[in-house]
Amino acid sequence: MKKFLVVCVLWLITVAAWGQSPMAGSDQAAIFREQKGTAYVEGSGILTYFLYDTYSKAGGDGDPVFYAIFDYVERLGWTIEFDSAEIYNPNHALADSVKAMMLAKDCDMSFTLITYPFDQRYGNIEFGDVIINNYDKSTGIWSTYIIFIVRQRVK
Repeated sequence: MKKFLVVCVLWLITVAAWGQSPMAGSDQAAIFREQKGTAYVEGSGILTYFLYDTYSKAGGDGDPVFYAIFDYVERLGWTIEFDSAEIYNPNHALADSVKAMMLAKDCDMSFTLITYPFDQRYGNIEFGDVIINNYDKSTGIWSTYIIFIVRQRVK
């Protein structure tokens, strides 16, 4: 029962931190029109996304958004395994709900964090993925970056 309580508390801390914006308190949040959205993705359920418009004021340059996302994930205590990055360009399998959410909010980048249930076989290590979707307005191509993340659980 004690372990269950600890897991619940850690999960709530992660959820509370996840609710904060990657660009919170910076001018970039306004520049990139940062906003939240949700979309249903088969196999994952309803996911919360942070959305960005890189075209209006940055000419389509999403690099500052990438850096803010990576900094945010590290502030949540995760280690980003850049060597494990998978890039799907074009991504023909991107959920229509994600595309619709992004287009409805006139945003060309989205970001979500997926964490996996803790498995004691791996010791005190938790796993997850950073998912970044991008829409290139000039070509009409959707691309997705999936980057593996890990962190040590706090006992």
